[in-house]
Amino acid sequence: MSFSIEDVGDLPVRIIYQGYDQLDYEIIGGMVLTPLTLNHVRMFLDRKPLLVRYFNRDNQYEPHLMLTHIFPNSQTHRARCFDEGLVVDTINDIEVRTLDEFRDAAKKSAESGYLTMKATDGRFMVLSLDKVLEEEAFLSMAYIYKRSALVDKLTMLRAAKKELMG
Repeated sequence: MSFSIEDVGDLPVRIIYQGYDQLDYEIIGGMVLTPLTLNHVRMFLDRKPLLVRYFNRDNQYEPHLMLTHIFPNSQTHRARCFDEGLVVDTINDIEVRTLDEFRDAAKKSAESGYLTMKATDGRFMVLSLDKVLEEEAFLSMAYIYKRSALVDKLTMLRAAKKELMG
């Protein structure tokens, strides 16, 4: 009988430690999306009891994205479709599990002019990309955050699309 032990590294859904682990995020449309962590599960469990499934190790091997914050008076806030603690799994009809997948899928919004999102609980939201991009300058100044490279890229792509259209 033979066997081997292999270190698979950190699980995608795990506890992170402030000051030690880096946590990537994306801010667009007034929402903050981050990789799902067990810290988030604990934070939102009282409002989202179905998150308890992520305490099961079998559900920690695949990454997921969580909406952790919604800025007041943003497009996401006014849409009243999503709330904090949702796990987002689809952007523009493309399944996403990581922020890189989210960013790639969101770039497709430049063509259609809409950012569509679906959560694991079945909720769906559609935002006008033009309105989202218009309000990013205000939100980033009001809430003191740096506009992301994704927002800058979408702004450039959308401007090019409008110029081509006339």
